[in-house]
Amino acid sequence: MFNHGESTEFAGKAISHLLLDKDIMNRSGQILLTTDLSSEFNFKDIDGSYPVSMRSFKTMFAGTGNLSMVPYIPGWLKIPFWIYRILLPMSKLPTPPKNESKYQ
Repeated sequence: MFNHGESTEFAGKAISHLLLDKDIMNRSGQILLTTDLSSEFNFKDIDGSYPVSMRSFKTMFAGTGNLSMVPYIPGWLKIPFWIYRILLPMSKLPTPPKNESKYQ
């Protein structure tokens, strides 16, 4: 397991909790994060920890190297999904023209 990462069993726990959910069909067609499911269904990883969410501001600040601010950011503060819906299309890299090879 990586530091602050999740085990493969954690994903299995998320799936098993989803299978027991009576409203599973309401989640059809959605992208579900295991860390969000962990918060909703209240389960932990096999080592007793809650893996960090990629939506967490705390994780993002730690990833930038600005570690002095990390202790002051609450772990529950997350970026809403609607912001991802706006930002993800902007992050696509330009594709090369179809008739040209970059090796010519």
